[in-house]
Amino acid sequence: GFTGGTLIIKDQDGHTKFRGDIEGGKFDFHLTVDTIGYYSMRIIKTSYLEARYPGYDIYLEPGTYTIVAQPESAHQYPAITSSSETQTSLSQYYAIANTQNAAVARQLQQCTDVINDQSSSTDAIAKARVGRDSLMSEENKNMLKALASYVDQYPQNKVDRKSDV
Repeated sequence: GFTGGTLIIKDQDGHTKFRGDIEGGKFDFHLTVDTIGYYSMRIIKTSYLEARYPGYDIYLEPGTYTIVAQPESAHQYPAITSSSETQTSLSQYYAIANTQNAAVARQLQQCTDVINDQSSSTDAIAKARVGRDSLMSEENKNMLKALASYVDQYPQNKVDRKSDV
């Protein structure tokens, strides 16, 4: 997992509900949510700005959640297990999406690394930005394919279809 970084959870209005450090690859927190429902979660490497990584939906309700994120998979949804039926469905969807986007995620990570490396040339950064934009478009197409696959595999799913998926 991550050896260092930050976990951020925000509500649907963008207000930070939790921010905690990941140290030695571990973090532990207790969060009482005001409202049961969808929140945005980011896991960020220490060396990168928050905007560099996508935020992902997490469905929070009373219960225990285990989140496992690998540093080489920073552009993919972490493995989340919980007692929440809705979060379990969401995790099932993202497991399909992660498989379909594995190659794209690796390439996005490489582009992000070049963009954030202070020793990268201006030309290399420009090429990485163009590559990142193309990869993000491909990733979006794969997410739609993953949604179709998810609905086929889990027709009685508990995930609400959101307009941005």
